[in-house]
Amino acid sequence: MGERLFCYIFALYMLIDFMVVKLDFILILHHIFCLVGHAIICVYEPEGFMQYFAGVVALELGSGCMNQYCVYPNSALGAPLYVVGMSVSNLAGLYSAYQWSLLPASFSTKAFNIITIVVIVFMRQKSCYKYIRKGPYARH
Repeated sequence: MGERLFCYIFALYMLIDFMVVKLDFILILHHIFCLVGHAIICVYEPEGFMQYFAGVVALELGSGCMNQYCVYPNSALGAPLYVVGMSVSNLAGLYSAYQWSLLPASFSTKAFNIITIVVIVFMRQKSCYKYIRKGPYARH
């Protein structure tokens, strides 16, 4: 029951972003690829849900670190928390994806999800570096 609830709520939050947040092109792509990967796990590969959920939680913790940096950019702990939190969450997300890749699934499903997570993590880490150098509101 909890897994199914998460599948609906997480997808709805991403869809709501399209309506209430002015997303730039990169974030639109991010949301689309996340929604496709989310659907793959929730609908076609539910046996990998626990590894997927662990990865989502890890990545969302990194996003929380970014959000606190954007809200409190002058805080003494803001930038270090952001850099460490984002980096650790990205590594944890990659580790969860690796654990998921060990499960039985089709090659195309694995390839799509692994490529997607690697690209997303790379872009998150790149944005972290840019925001630390140029400030939390630097454009892509």
